[in-house]
Amino acid sequence: MMRDSGRSSFIGCEAQEEYRHGFYAEGCSLLSFSACCADSNGQQDSTYSGYYLKNTQLSTLMGCNSTSFHSPSWQYTGATFENCSGITSVLSVNNQLSRSNYVLKGSNAKLSLTINGEAVR
Repeated sequence: MMRDSGRSSFIGCEAQEEYRHGFYAEGCSLLSFSACCADSNGQQDSTYSGYYLKNTQLSTLMGCNSTSFHSPSWQYTGATFENCSGITSVLSVNNQLSRSNYVLKGSNAKLSLTINGEAVR
C-alpha cells in the first residue's frame, strides 16, 4: 500500500494471496509497475483487485498480469482505477471472480488501457 508517494518503480514484483488488494496506490504520481504479478488476492472477502489505483496520476502498468489460480477466484477484478488521470496500462488478466478484467470508478481522464491485447479505453 502506498499513499501520497511519487517517482517509484516496481519491477518484477509479485503480490500473491494478500488479504486485500495486491497492489494499492492512493494519491500517488509518477509510479511505474513493470512485469509485476498480482495473483489470488482478496482473501478477506473477494471484493478486492489485483491492482487498485485511486486518485493516482501520470503512472504506468506495463507488461503486468493479474490472475488467480484458485477456482473460484478470490480476486474480484484484475485492476480498478478510481479518479485517476494520465494512466497507461498494458495488462494480462484472467480468472477474475467478477468475470470483469477491470473496473472504472469515479471520474477518470486520459486513461490508455490495453487488456489481454485489446485496447479497451
